[in-house]
Amino acid sequence: MGPFIGSVMGYLIPIGMVGLGYVGIQNGSKIGWIIAGLGGIILIGKLAGWIIILLAIGLIGYGVSMLTRRTV
Repeated sequence: MGPFIGSVMGYLIPIGMVGLGYVGIQNGSKIGWIIAGLGGIILIGKLAGWIIILLAIGLIGYGVSMLTRRTV
């Protein structure tokens, strides 16, 4: 159970940082931008593998649609 909790916390902490930064931005705090930006960068780093896979699927779909499009 330990590795599962560690991996979940690896995603929850950056999401919490983004949320906390958003609340800080809404309240007019300049440090909210820093916290949200740092959390966003960490979260993008954690999700980079999934982002690349989704980008590849999207590009393949776009290529197939270009090949199957008929021009008259």
